[in-house]
Amino acid sequence: MTKKVKINKAILGKKTFNSRVELEYYRRYETMNLSKKLVKDVHEAVGICEGYIPAESVEEELEAWQYLIDTGVAWQLQGWFGRQANFLIENKFCKPKTIN
Repeated sequence: MTKKVKINKAILGKKTFNSRVELEYYRRYETMNLSKKLVKDVHEAVGICEGYIPAESVEEELEAWQYLIDTGVAWQLQGWFGRQANFLIENKFCKPKTIN
């Protein structure tokens, strides 16, 4: 089991993280100026796409990818996310941005 990471100054209202990876994502969300409300949904989608949050089905994983595409977050994270999102769009597993 991974040791929790605690920090002194909260990032988007959170001071305790499940891992250094999660802490680094929260630091990234903060630099993206994501609202606190949006972070929970984005973090869950990122976790499902990256695999550290288990998806219940392939459909749930594709919904997570579609969410990252729709919010534009897929292209603000590390390059792998953008490349994978483009692959999913090109192969018609996901659609280009569907939310205005």
